Amino acid sequence: MKLTGIDMAGNYVSEDGNQTLDIVYSDSSQGYFSGTFVNKSTIIGETTTELNNANTRYAFVKNNEGAGLGIYIWYRNDDWSDVLFDYWAGTMDKEKNLIMSCAQSYINGDGVTSFKTSEQIVFIRQA
Repeated sequence: MKLTGIDMAGNYVSEDGNQTLDIVYSDSSQGYFSGTFVNKSTIIGETTTELNNANTRYAFVKNNEGAGLGIYIWYRNDDWSDVLFDYWAGTMDKEKNLIMSCAQSYINGDGVTSFKTSEQIVFIRQA
């Protein structure tokens, strides 16, 4: 049985409007996608990240009924005084909407730390 994969390309917006995922290319044989992820609710404020083979993964299930996916973002500012890790994992359902969970960790140069988790954030695929 030859599996054809799922095209992930599209624009997805979280129900609360705090995150936008714009996927411009996906490669089901290599298991990655590329585009842009904007997160308005990180510990350090709004971030915009270019997505590529180094920080995304996805794998579809047989019969193209859905997929699992992950986005792995890290940020360090120019003077190295802040570090943020913003990891996302979730699934794409039959309607091509995403249900995602998030874990963030932060530390600054003074040793101040912060952690944040969110579960079942729904991203609606835009027409």
